Amino acid sequence: MIVFWWPIYYFFDLQINAMKRRLKQSEHEDRERQVKWLVEWLNTEKGHLREQGGDKTRIKVLIGRLQALSSALKPDPLKGRKEQAELAACTRRYLMNPIFEVAYGPGVGGRGLIENNFLWLRGAGLNEGQAIAALRELVERRRVDPDSLERLTLCAQCGVRWIFRSRKDRQFCSERCRQSRYEASPRRKDQRREYMQDYYQKQLSSTHPRRKKHGKSKRSSP
Repeated sequence: MIVFWWPIYYFFDLQINAMKRRLKQSEHEDRERQVKWLVEWLNTEKGHLREQGGDKTRIKVLIGRLQALSSALKPDPLKGRKEQAELAACTRRYLMNPIFEVAYGPGVGGRGLIENNFLWLRGAGLNEGQAIAALRELVERRRVDPDSLERLTLCAQCGVRWIFRSRKDRQFCSERCRQSRYEASPRRKDQRREYMQDYYQKQLSSTHPRRKKHGKSKRSSP
């Protein structure tokens, strides 16, 4: 009987592990979508994602306060009281109620999972509330990635558009900004200087014989 039941247990164990992987992947993709939406919202100036009632200004201040608190906690987890008080002053205007809902669908493997969310009562519109939810995800991610909040930053070149640095080498919002930074780098300036020196030397060498011949003809004349 033990030999007979072992393949069944093994099969169900594989199914459970696969379900856990799908659920984890689904949660990861949901977090990525929220952060991507936040960046798009911060960079959009027209349409339904434009700033309304100072919502983006408040979120930008909130991002700065969160990043300041995160930086203060890195060297010493017991510090950050000042930053925490400033952060509390930014969030005092928001009022919400917790909501607990049952999640259904293929991502939960047919089992009912309880999800928590918030119902906004005061202080935030639809876009601002969604932006705060994205920031909450970044705060949660900080448990495994201490730099998750600092990855949300402005473009290193233009300093206007927001980006999320999913990789450390990603610092620019577009290829145009990346090229502009490269053109202004000392290495690129040295390359251009060497190129122009070589170019002028070739130009002078190609015109030098003509000038010499012309000079001789001038001196030979009475």
